Amino acid sequence: MGAKVWIYRTSGGSVSCKVNLGDDRRSITYHRGKGKKYRWNHGEDHKEYPLIVSFSYLEEFLDVNGVNYKSVEIDPRSVDKFYGYSDWSRNYYFVNLTPANVNRWWNHDCPDLYRYTVNKERRSNWFGLNLICFSNKLVECGWNGTYIEDITKEEVEKLTRGHETSHVAEEMWRVLNAQTLSDGEIEYLAQQVKAYEDKIQAVIDAHKDEILSSVEGMQDGAYGLDCGFCATSFPITR
Repeated sequence: MGAKVWIYRTSGGSVSCKVNLGDDRRSITYHRGKGKKYRWNHGEDHKEYPLIVSFSYLEEFLDVNGVNYKSVEIDPRSVDKFYGYSDWSRNYYFVNLTPANVNRWWNHDCPDLYRYTVNKERRSNWFGLNLICFSNKLVECGWNGTYIEDITKEEVEKLTRGHETSHVAEEMWRVLNAQTLSDGEIEYLAQQVKAYEDKIQAVIDAHKDEILSSVEGMQDGAYGLDCGFCATSFPITR
């Protein structure tokens, strides 16, 4: 029997992996400092799956024990999807967006949130990668903004409940609502944006000489910068 993995929901609602490396091993190999990421399975199914490994360490664990992740069979009893994020100290994985899991994510200041889809049929993605799980980043919050990507209405409802007034929640709904716009609505908004850009350009064109004179004055040292840096010269064209 080849290597098999069962990605399962724990009794607490989190995610872990039961692993059979494909032979009757009495010992296994693991990276230094990763001893807490695996353990021997003492449950009733220990003969079928002798090991339990944290999802965050799964691919590294398979590799260090000589198993190519591409050849691994995924147990059909595995969960279909789950969610996860990381903070500075640990990884969190959970099957459902329960209020407890969602509030914990908010309390960690909304780190990047992913949806993982278990590749039970071992299909390749459009990059040609046959991964154990495919991941989609749902929410990314950084110093330069909040980005919402592949997210469903159900996920937005669960993630924003109790946090509706936050800018992150508002951005989720804004992106979701944009996905439901008709072609006519999109065209109308595009025209509105174009009209606004034309107005800005008209103001710039009307004051071109003043703007160029001001920039030239900065080049000549007529204006100083309070931050302590010298102005960088660049060509001016009329």
